[in-house]
Amino acid sequence: RRNPADGNTYDRNVNVINLGGNSVAAIGNADASIAGSALDLIYSTSIGGFSLTTFLSALERTELADIQAEPVISTLDNREADILVGEETPVRVIDASSGAGGGTARANVQFKETGIRLTVTPHVTNNRQILMKLHTERSAIQPLAAADLGFIFQKQKADNQLLVNDGETAVIGGLTVTEVTKNRSGIPLLSGLPIVGKLFSFSREVENRRDLIILVTPRITDDGMSE
Repeated sequence: RRNPADGNTYDRNVNVINLGGNSVAAIGNADASIAGSALDLIYSTSIGGFSLTTFLSALERTELADIQAEPVISTLDNREADILVGEETPVRVIDASSGAGGGTARANVQFKETGIRLTVTPHVTNNRQILMKLHTERSAIQPLAAADLGFIFQKQKADNQLLVNDGETAVIGGLTVTEVTKNRSGIPLLSGLPIVGKLFSFSREVENRRDLIILVTPRITDDGMSE
């Protein structure tokens, strides 16, 4: 389809990538123009001839990066486009109002969308550059320690406005998840003794950080795409 105002449609290729382990430091050291961690990544991949796509492919081969989706979408000038890479998770909800007056509370199941959502609104300027308003969101459902207490809805959001050339790739970072795992081990039997058991056991805390990187490549499609 094309915009009746200017005859242009806008295709964009989107890569959704999870980074873990040493990949964040590797990206930070990949080029002098890329400073810090993936939290601060908003730049063009054409700087200094550095190919971020090639670099991320290398990270994927070494299992430091996981490309989760590569959707291609089309939209019109100043029209919003939406991508969801995720799932609908069933959540048990108690209807307290149904138990009023001595009745029995009724349990219902609701489906919540979780995963990675990207919303893009493009606008082509007079010199055929593309101004993009991007909203990125990562969400997940985490059950509480006591199942009867319900769930925690974890959500991270980021809003950006980027100006890029036709066919140029923009990179968005800033959605980071840190998982902390505590492991306890020790000498069998002795570690279970009261009071002195701690002398025969030890605990280790492991922190795993994963950064979400989104690559967006907008392209202007001219006349010839009409229905």
